[in-house]
Amino acid sequence: MDGGWGVEPAEVDALLDAVVGDRNDTDLAHWYAHLSSRQALLTAAASRVADLRAGTVAGMHAEGLSYARIAGTVGMSRARVQQLVERGGQTTSRSQNL
Repeated sequence: MDGGWGVEPAEVDALLDAVVGDRNDTDLAHWYAHLSSRQALLTAAASRVADLRAGTVAGMHAEGLSYARIAGTVGMSRARVQQLVERGGQTTSRSQNL
């Protein structure tokens, strides 16, 4: 389930090693709490990456590329590109207001 971007299992393992670490605690409740905090971190990071992608697509549109041209370039539907352009514009506006 890599969206066609070629994510290798070794890449996932390396990320988990860096973010989650090894289980060296025998207390399962503590380990569960640790895993929950790491999942929250990775979810927040994935959301930020999605915002960056949307902003990038919005930037392509701002540079004059049509939805159809962007869709062909990034490999998604024109409708999805339009959604990302709208989201990217909102994300940019929010970050400028901070």
